[in-house]
Amino acid sequence: MNAEVFQRVANDCGTPTFVYSETRLRQNIREVQKAARDAGLGERLQIYAAYFTNSHPALFRIVAEEGVGATIQSLEELAQLDAFGLDKINKVVSPTALAQEDLLQFLERDIPVNISLLEELEFAFANGKEVGIRIDLSESQDQRTGFKRDELDEVRRICVREGREVRALHTYPGTLSAMEGLLAHAEKLLAVHHKEFPNVKELNFGGGFRYEYAAPTRESKHFPWRVYFSQLRSLVDRYQLPKEVVLSIEPGRDLFADVGELLVRVNRVHARKGVQQVFTDGSYVLMPSATIRARQHEVRFFDASFRDYDERRGNGILNGCTTLSRDYLFPGQVSIPEGLTKGSFVVVKDIGAYGASQHMEFLNKRPAAEVLLRTNGALELITERGAETDRIRYALREPRKLA
Repeated sequence: MNAEVFQRVANDCGTPTFVYSETRLRQNIREVQKAARDAGLGERLQIYAAYFTNSHPALFRIVAEEGVGATIQSLEELAQLDAFGLDKINKVVSPTALAQEDLLQFLERDIPVNISLLEELEFAFANGKEVGIRIDLSESQDQRTGFKRDELDEVRRICVREGREVRALHTYPGTLSAMEGLLAHAEKLLAVHHKEFPNVKELNFGGGFRYEYAAPTRESKHFPWRVYFSQLRSLVDRYQLPKEVVLSIEPGRDLFADVGELLVRVNRVHARKGVQQVFTDGSYVLMPSATIRARQHEVRFFDASFRDYDERRGNGILNGCTTLSRDYLFPGQVSIPEGLTKGSFVVVKDIGAYGASQHMEFLNKRPAAEVLLRTNGALELITERGAETDRIRYALREPRKLA
């Protein structure tokens, strides 16, 4: 996104503000789809974007238009999609463990669910519904949820007893998985299908696809989808997977990361021991994943008139605006321009995944505004800046007595 876009956003919405690119989101989705088609898997591939990665309905309308579904985990997420007219988007529920009444609501709407407990399997079958199962295929068998290997015999016995099949097999390799681990997990799932559940009609290889924030180019940041699908096709052929079996994946970070950028204003610059302390109106509570992961982001600097600073010769730290002693936009020093002053602007890149959707009430920083840059150049406000009390608990002004 160019300087003019950020200037318009600053003038109209102030800061801090998240800005998203419709063009980039569509491009990211289409590149995954094309890589699958080129490997001969396009016709049988279903993509589900993890809703919690950036749970903004305006973005998921674009996701739906591109033929991609949503992975959800709770009735709250289902209600959000319904409320914003996304009730028809393809969905799969990949929860941990569901309360019986919650599971029943998904089942009654015929939304595919991948469960992880024997009790849930028996409950679904008792209500005449098919479900998929999530399987822990890790070597250590210590994933928090998912059927363990020694439970699969019981799954088959329940299926035989009830005269039913599980709908899908689902696995999860782990967050930010490397290619080797993803393909190893895929092969394990294919083996389970081949040996133990040959009648299952969908294999869900989960998410965890790595995005390299520190890589120097857009191409090197994104997951190498062409390599992945080429290798996956080889595995599919080796296991002679029937063509009617659907393959599904659940990417989130790779689809959204470089779609969003965070615009903040510089409040003060203070030099200490050769390091510029840049105090902004942002905060780590707006994008906590960067601090949690100890991850630096690429940044841009503009002066008050939104001219790019040409050179960066100094070292600086990007501070948040709260009292917390470790409130930085992200940890570590960055190269900053000489002459950076109050009223300048900083853009934090690659914050479209796990940015605004992770806003924390801790420290009482109100939610940032969010803007969508449309493909035709129009800017749309999709989230108003929160009032001083927004999302700082929805506290009742007057207590209500309970019956």
